[in-house]
Amino acid sequence: MRYGGDNRSRLLLVTLIVTSLFLITLDLRGVSVITGLRSGAQSAIGPFQRAASSAFSPIGNFFADVSHLGRTRAQLKKT
Repeated sequence: MRYGGDNRSRLLLVTLIVTSLFLITLDLRGVSVITGLRSGAQSAIGPFQRAASSAFSPIGNFFADVSHLGRTRAQLKKT
């Protein structure tokens, strides 16, 4: 059974993709309006990004340490 929401979702997805490609093209061409939008977005999103980074960095550090566990054991055995 198909619902009307499927078509809306597809339309939204296509619209977002086309808009993204348009903005990327303008950015690569160096349009000054995009530079202002980028700096405004960075100013607005920056605090959230820093908060998420500080909240999730212990988790990332844990997995990095686990991935290097064998090398660390080898180094400890050498000393």
